Amino acid sequence: MHKDFQAETYIVDNNLADTLHWLSLHQDCYDTFHYNAISKTLTVEHVNGVDEIRVGDYLNAKYGILITAHNFTGTSNPDQK
Repeated sequence: MHKDFQAETYIVDNNLADTLHWLSLHQDCYDTFHYNAISKTLTVEHVNGVDEIRVGDYLNAKYGILITAHNFTGTSNPDQK
C-alpha cells in the first residue's frame, strides 16, 4: 500500500515510523509530540489540548491545526472492515 506523507490527512496504522514521518512533515499543525516507549503511547500537544494517538485514528492537518478523530469501532487495523 502506498502512503502519501505529503497529504493533509493520515490514518494511523501499526507502523510508528510512518506516523512520526507524517507528523514531521506537518509540524505547523501541532506544538510537540511525545512517545513513551514503556507504555507505547504517542501523545501530541496542539492548540486544542493533548491527544493520545492510537491505531486507526484519522489525523487531519488541513486547517493549520491538528484535528484527530479516534477509531471507536474497536478494530485495531484500519484496513479491516
